[in-house]
Amino acid sequence: MSGAEQLIVDRELLGSWKTARDGTGELAEWHTGTGSHDGAHHDLDADLAERPIDPPDRALRRGMTTDDPLFFIYTSGTTGFPKAARFTHGKFLLGAGALPNMLGITRDDRMYVALPLYHTAGGVMALGGPLLHGAGVVLTRKFSASRFWDECVEHDATMFQYIGELCRYLVNSPPHPLERSHRLRIAIGNGLRPDVWPRFQARFRIDRIIEFYGATEGNTTLFNLDNKVGSIGRMPTRLARAAGLRLVEYDVESDDVRRDASGRCTEVGNDTPGEAIARITRATPFDGYSDPEATERKILRDVFRKGDAYFRTGDLLSHDRDGYWYFIDRIGDSFRWKGENVSTTEVAHVLGECDGVLEANVYGVEV
Repeated sequence: MSGAEQLIVDRELLGSWKTARDGTGELAEWHTGTGSHDGAHHDLDADLAERPIDPPDRALRRGMTTDDPLFFIYTSGTTGFPKAARFTHGKFLLGAGALPNMLGITRDDRMYVALPLYHTAGGVMALGGPLLHGAGVVLTRKFSASRFWDECVEHDATMFQYIGELCRYLVNSPPHPLERSHRLRIAIGNGLRPDVWPRFQARFRIDRIIEFYGATEGNTTLFNLDNKVGSIGRMPTRLARAAGLRLVEYDVESDDVRRDASGRCTEVGNDTPGEAIARITRATPFDGYSDPEATERKILRDVFRKGDAYFRTGDLLSHDRDGYWYFIDRIGDSFRWKGENVSTTEVAHVLGECDGVLEANVYGVEV
């Protein structure tokens, strides 16, 4: 549990929230959005309307450091049920601050955001980057392939934060009269498949695609800044080693990294899949989860020498001789669907409760 004491819920979702309320303990509820106020809970919109618009007093931040937690973001990582990942102020500033420099954001830009704000991509990168540099953000309540180009043109969007599925939906949609009459110059995100990438870019006339790799709780990131189709970024081997990013041999049978006779891990060569691990240092910390046991399970110790520690990404990657990196597959009992890591075990448990189902085995397949 994250230890949350307050909850903000949109009135449109009150029906769903009531089905989960009994299992969450005592929470102070703040309701927002359209619909009548029931009087039994706090009205967030009314409360905010009465608040002063002046910046909060600096005394409220006294003693706060970049290592202090800003919020929790729930992520399943690659195994098990969702966990509350600790997200610090420093990590937010890094995630939001890196984007403007890469994209060349100006005050004339507008980022179109159809992703949920409770994820790092939508709530930190897409939202934080533009706002830190005075650019605009266009929020839509949910993604719609049929309305996408209308909204981009209407709101004069110049940037778009994607997950791969969104690009696939657009490519598979019928022609739209505005699909080449927009001002989108950059699309940034992750999960854009190599077979969709060139069709998406050519059909919709988008100059730059910036594919990146990272994890909410992770301590390493890769960015593809030169439009190499299918790559998640470029980092020559020597630079990757200096940055603490390594690929080590993974044994599918034992579902663990391989260790030699001395107990150490072995790096893989070019064009060979290996589990990506990232060295944990003061400069590249792993802040972990609210659950200490879950945090420890993601740390690999005594990897190349006694006493070192690495964050396990749970992902198989590869790199080529030119320093380009590629996503191969996800390790563990999860599959990726609509930007979420879905636990196969959790889905199997739900199916197993249905009448007539004796045994269920759930696994991801290529779409």
